[in-house]
Amino acid sequence: MVFNKSYSIVDGGGAHTSEDSCDPQELKVCVDGIPRTAVGLPRTREELDKHCLAYQTGMSCMDTWIKRCLPTDGQEIIQQKIGGARALMTYLCTNDTALRRDILKEPSCWSLVSSDWSVMIARKSDERFATDKLNELL
Repeated sequence: MVFNKSYSIVDGGGAHTSEDSCDPQELKVCVDGIPRTAVGLPRTREELDKHCLAYQTGMSCMDTWIKRCLPTDGQEIIQQKIGGARALMTYLCTNDTALRRDILKEPSCWSLVSSDWSVMIARKSDERFATDKLNELL
């Protein structure tokens, strides 16, 4: 099993890897199907709910592909990489958790951080786009 920088598993190693059912382009379909949300940290219940819907939509699609297409050890590696984010989103997206209440209780604090966060995310997105284009040319 070989990994590249984006944690893609190159060798199927026992997973269901027919060309039709496990094309990595299916992951692009997952990403394209995610509802778009505003960049930045959610400051209201409505914004948080939109982020949660986007997360749940994308992860459901990706989980299906991962389970169908990766060997068990590959699935475990992916789950280790995203486990923390998955746990955080579970707490943020489950109604009436203490973390969700705390986040929604202080929208003024989040708005102070959110603009800096949005600038950083936009910059990183631009860098990723440029890197992807460069990799396509190489």
